Amino acid sequence: MDRRKFMGATASSVALMSLSSRTAFAAGSTKASDDFVKLDALAQAELVRKKEVSPGELIEAAIARIEKTNPEINAITHKSFDMARDKAKNFTGGDGVFAGVPYVFKGLSQYKGLPATRSSRFLATNIAKTQTAYEDALDNSGAILMGISNTPEFGLLATTESSLYGAAKNPWDLTRSTAGSSGGTGAAVAAGMVPIGTASDGGGSIRMPATHCGLLGLKPSRGRSIGNDGSFLTNRGCISRSVRDTAAYLAITENQRPVGMPKIGMISTPLKKRLKVAMSTKGHLNNDPHPHVAEATLATAKLMASLGHEVVERHFDVNGDEFMHHFMTLWSLGAYHMTVLARKKFGKEPDESSFEPWTLGLARMHKEERDYMSVEAAYAYFRVVSHNYGRFMQEFDLYLTPVLDQPPIKLGMQSPDVDYDLVMERILPYVSYTPLANATGAPSISVPLHWSKNNLPVGSLFTSGFGKEALLLQLAYELEQAQPWADKWAPYSSAHM
Repeated sequence: MDRRKFMGATASSVALMSLSSRTAFAAGSTKASDDFVKLDALAQAELVRKKEVSPGELIEAAIARIEKTNPEINAITHKSFDMARDKAKNFTGGDGVFAGVPYVFKGLSQYKGLPATRSSRFLATNIAKTQTAYEDALDNSGAILMGISNTPEFGLLATTESSLYGAAKNPWDLTRSTAGSSGGTGAAVAAGMVPIGTASDGGGSIRMPATHCGLLGLKPSRGRSIGNDGSFLTNRGCISRSVRDTAAYLAITENQRPVGMPKIGMISTPLKKRLKVAMSTKGHLNNDPHPHVAEATLATAKLMASLGHEVVERHFDVNGDEFMHHFMTLWSLGAYHMTVLARKKFGKEPDESSFEPWTLGLARMHKEERDYMSVEAAYAYFRVVSHNYGRFMQEFDLYLTPVLDQPPIKLGMQSPDVDYDLVMERILPYVSYTPLANATGAPSISVPLHWSKNNLPVGSLFTSGFGKEALLLQLAYELEQAQPWADKWAPYSSAHM
């Protein structure tokens, strides 16, 4: 990416700070550290590039916030403070997009030298020996890793609760779920521990924590990100508080030669053209969402209409039971493979001493009810769904739906120790909106536009055609201006503590 273009797009970052705050930063006062929490990642990086603060100051401020808020929220399962301090002390990334910015890393991926447990007791002692070009891109951006964020075991649940690490608690209400599987990242950003964190999405796992934590979450197109060429369902991205942070993150992690779509670069301006938008509140299992979710989606439709967009009530028709059958075939495949590895390692059938009941249940389902032909049938089915979705999107620019069918649910409702059949019954309608984008490979974004009557965040989901992340980001800029969320802070966050 051309740094001059990028810097031109972010030159206004310092305007986010008051003059008094900037003076305090330059003076290095203690109170100034508390003010970093109000700045997005690009604003913090701008301070480093202008030499108004050092990376060490940003890191020490983040450490203080993490130490204060994480014990109660449990967003971060491993702290890499020594490594972060060493990188800050010997900092060489002053020209990077995220120069000196503290961030958290989702616990389902590998960062060399740090735990790579995937929140499973089976991998509890595993340390990553290598990392990929994706992690290298983050390092090259100048961002500094603060720790590993909490996830459910292998990312298989829609809530961030595991037997190994316990539950990540929602900063908006500590009795509520952050959703999953990037819930630790969502909680860390919502609590102001860091301005941004990595995430991944195989069925909604970026967008679901974004909606429950009042944040922005973009799932890129299949093949958009570095190293994502071979993954069918899962895409990597981030969770952030600002559109420009998400746009910058996508730019630094973008595949330089994406297949079947144009390269994007840094998107920095709001939408200019008016769009035709399909809108539906109904889930793909023919389920109606919670009234607070329906109200939020309809309010977003009205906001879009007030901005001059054409909104048409239209549902993308798909046989929900058939869709979920094939989706769960692919979803359970990972659990099955992990139990096969365990069987080879221990020489016996894996049990609850190594895996959670939900993981074992998924593996058992796959072993007993699926086979190689079932997996091939699922891929074939989703090729048809992708074709039909492409035809649907020939008439529309965007598809607006809820993200989840409930506002943030109570912790324990879908925890891994709940009866397998009961969790399955609860989880399928709950996640009936997000998997469409994973199955089709389309980009999709959760935008934090609404809060329920009891002050719980409820995002709105926009899904576009394949390769059209630029359209989603431009729309998000427009919505961010029309209905700002930057000053919306969770009660249990560093902004209020």
